[in-house]
Amino acid sequence: RLRHASIVGLVEVFDARQKLWIVMECCAGGELLAELCKHDHGWTAEHAARASRQLLGAVSATPTRPRVADEAEAVPPSQVSYIHERGVVHRDIKLPNLLLTHASMEHGDVKLADFGLAAAIASAEYAAATPARRKACAGIVGEAYWGTPLTMAPEVMRDDAAYGPQCDVWSCGTVVHALL
Repeated sequence: RLRHASIVGLVEVFDARQKLWIVMECCAGGELLAELCKHDHGWTAEHAARASRQLLGAVSATPTRPRVADEAEAVPPSQVSYIHERGVVHRDIKLPNLLLTHASMEHGDVKLADFGLAAAIASAEYAAATPARRKACAGIVGEAYWGTPLTMAPEVMRDDAAYGPQCDVWSCGTVVHALL
C-alpha cells in the first residue's frame, strides 16, 4: 500500500508456523541515531537540514545524484506527507525508526521504517478533507496510547485521546530538535 522512495520497502513476508518473517529492503547505513552518535559535537547544520528535508520537506533530485525513473514518483513528497495523504498515521516516528541507505549521511538518504504501530484513518471526514484539514483530523479516538513517550505528542497520552496525523508532525519536531 505504501510505495515511496523514502520509505523502507517491504520485499516479502513469510508466515511460518509460529513465526512471521519479514524481509525488508536493505538500509546499509543502519539507524540514523547511530550515525548521529558517531559525531561528538553533533551534526553539521547541512546534515541536519538534509535529513530534516527528507523527513518533512520535498525530496528532490540533485544534479550530482538524479532520481531513477522507476521510483514511486519523480519528485516524491516527504515520507510523512505521503503516508498522511494515504490515511496512515505512523505513531512512532523517532530516530531509531529512521534508517540510512549508506554508511554516511553524505552519501545516504533517510528512510522511514517500522510501521508496526501505524494506524489507518478510515473516516469519511478524513477522506473528504483537504490536505491542510487532514492534519487536524482526529481520526483515532479512544485507543490506548502507542508509541515512544519521549517523542509522543501530548494528546496521544490522554485517556480520552482523539488525534490523527498531527501526532506524527509533533514527533517529527522532536527528531529535528535532536538533529540540531
